[in-house]
Amino acid sequence: EWNTERIQNAIKVTPFQLGLTNQLYKCELEKDKMELDEKKFDELNMEVMVRVFGEGSEEMLNREEEIHIMQQVNEDYVKCRFNNGIVVTFFPGECLRPRALTD
Repeated sequence: EWNTERIQNAIKVTPFQLGLTNQLYKCELEKDKMELDEKKFDELNMEVMVRVFGEGSEEMLNREEEIHIMQQVNEDYVKCRFNNGIVVTFFPGECLRPRALTD
């Protein structure tokens, strides 16, 4: 059902400025652009985070190991992989800043 023009036109992309090396984008469906009842919209909507890996970041960490650990924590967390990134389930929350880790 996602491969329709109506759905593709309803995808909202929000860039995040939190990554140290990655480019991060939250993708979700915009409810007001969909002509669905509440139940059907909730069934169809999936908030995801697209992570485009930063250039040279693979030198700082092992991407295969990182993805393996993510899948160990939650096997459905990683939705798909592509050459220079991954798509993962979006979980709302707050990003920890270094100062928060010392308090």
